[in-house]
Amino acid sequence: MNKQRWIHILLMLISALIISSIVVYFYVGGAKGLFFSAMGGVLVLNLVFSLFFVQKYRKG
Repeated sequence: MNKQRWIHILLMLISALIISSIVVYFYVGGAKGLFFSAMGGVLVLNLVFSLFFVQKYRKG
């Protein structure tokens, strides 16, 4: 495992979390927005990580 690969994965996950939380925060608004952004962020992280993992390791 390369360190660069892990750094790239972490950057992707963090950016996905930030974008989703911002979008949901403005869409829902207020404290509800924070709660739903936390929930949505977890889902987005899982989705992005699984997609990235499958793409990387099917190619080898």
